[in-house]
Amino acid sequence: MATAESFDGISNDFLNYSEHTRGAIRYTLAHENLSPYIESKNVRTVLDVCGGSGIDTAWLASKGMLVTMVEPSLEQVNLARNRFIALEPGIRARITDPLQMNFTDYQTERRFDLVTMHGVAMYQSEPSDYFKKAMSHVRSGGYLSVLEKGWGAAAERVVASGDISAIEYFKNTGRFINRHNREVTAFKPDELQDLLRSLGSEVTLLAGVRVVSDRINEPVKDFGERDLKVLLDIEREAGKDPSCVGMAQMLHLIVRKN
Repeated sequence: MATAESFDGISNDFLNYSEHTRGAIRYTLAHENLSPYIESKNVRTVLDVCGGSGIDTAWLASKGMLVTMVEPSLEQVNLARNRFIALEPGIRARITDPLQMNFTDYQTERRFDLVTMHGVAMYQSEPSDYFKKAMSHVRSGGYLSVLEKGWGAAAERVVASGDISAIEYFKNTGRFINRHNREVTAFKPDELQDLLRSLGSEVTLLAGVRVVSDRINEPVKDFGERDLKVLLDIEREAGKDPSCVGMAQMLHLIVRKN
């Protein structure tokens, strides 16, 4: 969720996504990957960049984090506020009122223990600028968590379309049109790691999210708890296997700022 212009009007698409198996797998695995970091006594304050309808923010607050959320889309901010109102008062108190603004305009002297930026840089014309700005808000020794589109899965999807011009464009630029009719950048694991290292960090986690189950996308309420557990179990195994990570729909990296 990068700009208000890009996502106002399709906020319900993202809300719907979170209620289907693809979204459930994404959020469950990303949260599991983050858990060892937020359970550390060294992580207390979090900046959630372009936090959408507040799913990650609410989860972080439920784990005891003090969370600031920035989101440019007014529709998304309103969805987030409704989500936060429904939380227990003690959890809600850990969340600042969402700041409705473009991340590029966000200014603060604060440095956070953890910055989360999930599914954001891939929508930017210059993703590296967003990574750089996000890193600037992390304290020394703190962490940046990014979740971005994987090149292998994107290549498979573009080739399957049979659109030769789209295939050629993707080959030359690494960009393609996604299911939301938005142009996004896909990243190769090594290239994304190198980019983040160049910003003064060390990679502490590289995992694939949604590696093998993307063809299944059913409403969670109809899918069944046991069946979802089976999908999650195989996704956990695939997401940690170096031979599979490159084909993940999303790449999850957590880096520690030097």
